[in-house]
Amino acid sequence: MPRVLTITILLGCLGLGLSLGPVACARLHRDVETSDRPPLGHPNARKTVVVFSDFQCGFCQRVAAELSRLQRAHPTRFKVFFKHYPLAYHPRAEAAALAAEAARLQGKFWPMHDQLFANTRDLSDENLEAIARSLGLDIDQFHRDRASDTVRQVIEQDMTDGDRAGLRGTPYILIDGVPFFGMHGDLQRALLP
Repeated sequence: MPRVLTITILLGCLGLGLSLGPVACARLHRDVETSDRPPLGHPNARKTVVVFSDFQCGFCQRVAAELSRLQRAHPTRFKVFFKHYPLAYHPRAEAAALAAEAARLQGKFWPMHDQLFANTRDLSDENLEAIARSLGLDIDQFHRDRASDTVRQVIEQDMTDGDRAGLRGTPYILIDGVPFFGMHGDLQRALLP
């Protein structure tokens, strides 16, 4: 009987039982490196959220908005780290990820993040440059960084980290290293018990 229970819990954590939440998935703890990333929220917040995301993913856009809303309302309760996972079937997701990383190098990751999700329907090179200009970025440096191997390697490492953490789609959320699988509203309950 315990073997069946274990299998049921693991299947639930793999997405067949989305309402199980993080408690049922505790056996799947994942550590992900975030020391090189700027957190959204207080650096000493009690909870740590790592989100693997794609700037052309509609569900990712909704999760980003929800996390931003919760973070503004409860700035010291949790911090968020973003990891890139541009999906191959989203033609401009990688370009957006490169733009976000180029902005990070100029200290503007989160403002760029917000603008990319606000403009998911137009992530053309022209619009990415317009967003960078609106954020006051050095445009020549922005273009150099977007094209650099260093920035591309950050995104590739994020994707490797996501694969190692068990990612099967975006958004993929870890709360204190535990995969979160839930429906709308469950995220608030998981972060603000």
